Amino acid sequence: MLLDFIFNLNLIILAIDHFVTGGSAFLYPERAIKMYKIIFGAELPPNEEYMAIIKPWGALGVFAGYIGLLPLIDPVKYSAVLYGLLILLLVRIYIRLSNAKRAEKYFRLSIKRNLFHVFLIATSVLMIMLQILVGV
Repeated sequence: MLLDFIFNLNLIILAIDHFVTGGSAFLYPERAIKMYKIIFGAELPPNEEYMAIIKPWGALGVFAGYIGLLPLIDPVKYSAVLYGLLILLLVRIYIRLSNAKRAEKYFRLSIKRNLFHVFLIATSVLMIMLQILVGV
């Protein structure tokens, strides 16, 4: 069914995003900072404070990617994962919007680029909400 394919594609893209950004942060934090500049437009200083934070953050990203794949197996059985992803993504939208000025000031993340990523996250949120509503 087309809806199943779209819902699964959304979960796969989310998982890949979490695996790549989280895995690189965990395994190669210095390279991850450079990658974040390209992907997100954020300039993180490669200092000790960020190195202390980025590895555990990366491990959580890998975990989110792995757990996010479970609904591919059985979306009804793992519907709690869908709700968890929904909460995670809504919190990410809130954080991006409420910290937009700080991100621009401290990380040189333009408002326009930040809003583009909010749009991408919101698109994924809508897909997961539809998946929950349809009961797939």
